[in-house]
Amino acid sequence: MLLELAAALARSLAAWATNANGLNGGDILLFTNVLPLTPATLLTDLTEATFPGYARVSLVTWSAAYVTPSGLQAEIVSPAAVFTCTGGAGGQDVTGYAILDKAGLLVAAENFDVPQSMHNNGETISVTAKLRRKDQGF
Repeated sequence: MLLELAAALARSLAAWATNANGLNGGDILLFTNVLPLTPATLLTDLTEATFPGYARVSLVTWSAAYVTPSGLQAEIVSPAAVFTCTGGAGGQDVTGYAILDKAGLLVAAENFDVPQSMHNNGETISVTAKLRRKDQGF
């Protein structure tokens, strides 16, 4: 029964990734402000990065959804998004990243454990996001 439930969760994640306004083709962005993230956080609450060389990264194709070894949740993983600073004036410390769906709506956001420097030429941040869906009934 649990495996069937987890398989259904995986199918649900896979459908979300591929629907018309789903995850495939959405963007990942970096933000610079420090704030507690809650389910009520809006995209407009985030201050998007502007360091030299910054641009949002399109998440063209997410992984196939899979059931975790515990069997109680399903996961889907983004392709790696690499951001590179080209140096010069205007460098910033980056505090987190956000995932937008294809329609530009905020799906998820996460603060980094410590701010990441994007002040010097060649500094990079690589983000691979993982979204989980689990049954809340257990």
